[in-house]
Amino acid sequence: MKKSRLLHIVSIIVIILSGISVAYGSIAILTYNSMTAVMEAEGMANYSIGVYTFSLIGACVELAAGIAGVMYRSRKSVLILGILYCLYIFGSLCFSAVTGGFSASGLVSCILPILYMWGWYQSE
Repeated sequence: MKKSRLLHIVSIIVIILSGISVAYGSIAILTYNSMTAVMEAEGMANYSIGVYTFSLIGACVELAAGIAGVMYRSRKSVLILGILYCLYIFGSLCFSAVTGGFSASGLVSCILPILYMWGWYQSE
């Protein structure tokens, strides 16, 4: 099996960005109580713990997809993780559209999943 260069490069970018997301998501969950207290004192609303958990799980799926893309041991596993990655991004876009309104800049987050799947398609 031969993976495409595009898949390799996009996977490395996904690993870097999702690693940062996992770190920040973990910090957000660990400091949720103190963060909620500070935000309530400032009169601001805070997301529920479920939103942060969804974000952390999605970041872990992204990380797994990136690692699978770099290793490329099975074409099928890369496809499955790529689909999960795309579904997470789509769900995140829907959540953002419902809570904060749709913005065209949110569509930028679709670039990496599309390139990831295109790299998978080019691989043999």
